[in-house]
Amino acid sequence: MDWSKRNGVIAREIGTSAAYVSQRRSIYAPETLDEKNSHPYDWEGIDWAMSNTDIAEVLGISDSYVSYKRRVLRKPPVGAGRLSKYEGTDWSLCNSEIALLLTTSEIAVRQARYRKFGTHV
Repeated sequence: MDWSKRNGVIAREIGTSAAYVSQRRSIYAPETLDEKNSHPYDWEGIDWAMSNTDIAEVLGISDSYVSYKRRVLRKPPVGAGRLSKYEGTDWSLCNSEIALLLTTSEIAVRQARYRKFGTHV
């Protein structure tokens, strides 16, 4: 077994799961654990305003791992500032009028109104 490869690569080559390879690595090549199982990314240099899927695509890893790192590093979820584009909005207007002014959909305005006021009215 070529333990210089990552668990996912080995798993694909032999047709098993990365978890199984990781388990076997810990038994047969424990000296390679730290080196091969950590992702060599500068997580502090990531643009966390991007979606998990976009970050994963750029790094070539799974979006579930990016989601995990986002939680572990306590980075804000995507869209944490979703209401910022509605600052200064005259909420006395109906959803369709606000949507026209902000060039967005009525559904988006309705959801923003609900997040802000707890009502769809």
